[in-house]
Amino acid sequence: VGFRYVVPTKQWGKFGVNLDGTYVDQYEGQNDAGGPWVDSVGRPGALATGSTSANTYIFKWRHNLRFSWNYGKFGAQLTQSYTSSYEDTNALPTQKPGQPFYNVIDHYILYNLSTNYKFSDNLKVTLGVNNLFNEEPPLSNQRLSSRVVFAQNIAKPIGRAFTLRAEYGF
Repeated sequence: VGFRYVVPTKQWGKFGVNLDGTYVDQYEGQNDAGGPWVDSVGRPGALATGSTSANTYIFKWRHNLRFSWNYGKFGAQLTQSYTSSYEDTNALPTQKPGQPFYNVIDHYILYNLSTNYKFSDNLKVTLGVNNLFNEEPPLSNQRLSSRVVFAQNIAKPIGRAFTLRAEYGF
């Protein structure tokens, strides 16, 4: 799904909204030739090659949503990155809800904010904050050595980070 809309105004600049999203209703694969077809949406699943991977997830819904504003040499944008909930990599494929170490990762949302100023035709400076609300990454059964770690496929353990970027064109 893709959507983009820009509203230009004479007095307040340009306002925009942009959505890029993916919805998957069904994604089936086989673990073995001739074996049963297994729907992998929202859980670890079969790859297109027929093999399985604990770190392969097909999310039901995932999107990036951006609101932007530009006025003269100034610009700002707020982005939201969303990933729907999914069944984690559990110790055994037969594990069911309520059993020890069964885990479902809740939906995950991150917000980023940035602002920029164009000092000249050649120089633009951007300041930003990634992970604006300092969201903790969800814990996961994905293992690194013998430790339980965060859900590496949707998050980073860094937390809030500030960015500064200068662009100079010749």
